[in-house]
Amino acid sequence: MKEDVLDSRLGEYLLRAEPFHCDWAGRLTMGYLGNHLLNASGNHASERHFNIEHLINYSWVLSRLVVEIDHMPMQHEQFSVQTWVENVQRLFTSRNYTIIDESRQPIGHGRAIWALIDLQTRKPQDLVHFNDGQLLQYLIPEKVSPIDGPGRVKLSADAPVVYTHKVAYSDIDLNGHLNSVRYIEHLLNTFDMDFHKQYILKRFEIAYSAECYAGEMISIYKEQVGTQKYNLEVRRPDGVVAVKAQLTFIENAVANNDNT
Repeated sequence: MKEDVLDSRLGEYLLRAEPFHCDWAGRLTMGYLGNHLLNASGNHASERHFNIEHLINYSWVLSRLVVEIDHMPMQHEQFSVQTWVENVQRLFTSRNYTIIDESRQPIGHGRAIWALIDLQTRKPQDLVHFNDGQLLQYLIPEKVSPIDGPGRVKLSADAPVVYTHKVAYSDIDLNGHLNSVRYIEHLLNTFDMDFHKQYILKRFEIAYSAECYAGEMISIYKEQVGTQKYNLEVRRPDGVVAVKAQLTFIENAVANNDNT
């Protein structure tokens, strides 16, 4: 781990699971973990001068995010997020994450795909050649994430609507549309408290394809596709799919022991 920390291409950020960021069981929520991963991305990019404040009239857009967690940090627990860029292609870049506990052991991993768009034309930029290929100097291709990347999520035609929500003030980000992390929270809200007491989220993957705006009524469709594995879609009022996601849960051993 020490070598990683000294690598100037790698970013590491010390955090704490604040009680007001945790759920009923004292675990950091996936929504707040998602926020920490995105903040780590922004800090890492800013320190290397390729964040949005340095790239006037451009913005990074999250396309896909996958998180696998073995142990979610508990309230008051310190943990770190490491992040690095593994690969750059013409239209997308792959960024990875490792969540590390107080004893310096990895407790989770993440993979994300980002694009850089021109805010006026809304077109993605050629990342290989952007700013004379600046991004390429920060690659760590030899540091490969141990988790699988995002797959294809497909729902059957008769998948039911399980949740509706009118996009409101607290959902909107600085770009004027529904915040990336708020989608995660709404997706998790499709499962009731009894389910969350019995099962713990193990893997979360989400793909963003369209934007939702304040005042729109979004609908979430869901179907089970495996053992505690679910595919979901967020659709706008016009039927356009804004988000596809797959959530995989495992049994909560603590809850099951309490029931015996």
